[in-house]
Amino acid sequence: LHGNQGKMTVYGNEKCHWMFLRTLEVEDDSANMRDCVGFEEIRAFVPFEIPGYHITPLHAVHDPKEECLIYLIRDEEGKTLLYANDTGVFPEDTWQALEGIKLDCVSLDCTLGKDPTMESGHMGLQANRSVVEKLKKMDCIDDRTPVVLTHFSHNGGLLHEELEDATRKDGFLIAYDGMVLEF
Repeated sequence: LHGNQGKMTVYGNEKCHWMFLRTLEVEDDSANMRDCVGFEEIRAFVPFEIPGYHITPLHAVHDPKEECLIYLIRDEEGKTLLYANDTGVFPEDTWQALEGIKLDCVSLDCTLGKDPTMESGHMGLQANRSVVEKLKKMDCIDDRTPVVLTHFSHNGGLLHEELEDATRKDGFLIAYDGMVLEF
């Protein structure tokens, strides 16, 4: 890549921006990384546009030492995705921002799997069910809205097939590498 032609932009919070700048300082820049990659700092509830998408960052519950974010993403056709990974159950200001929003798909963190803990920077099945129930009560989703669980770890204590079995009655989709979802 040369100059601004094909330059990639990374979007993130203040801490990510600091880490990005720090990386540029300590890495060998023989590839002229500064010419290839830029950074845009974003904040919760301040929408921004990238070609084809309108994105609104929302507060996440993850690391209390920084402003962690999840994303409400709307494409040019008006399809809206809630991308909520690296978060526990949403804080009140995020719920308020979702009020009146019709979601076409929801992607939820399921790092904790069968762990019943709901007060963490991640979610498990119990928290997933709680979030989905509240989104339904708010009329953001209905029973036909795809809800995809992802962001798994060994801490969740369930294999892929076990997650499918455990959520069959919920209708959740369990993500896997290479999964393609059209909605």
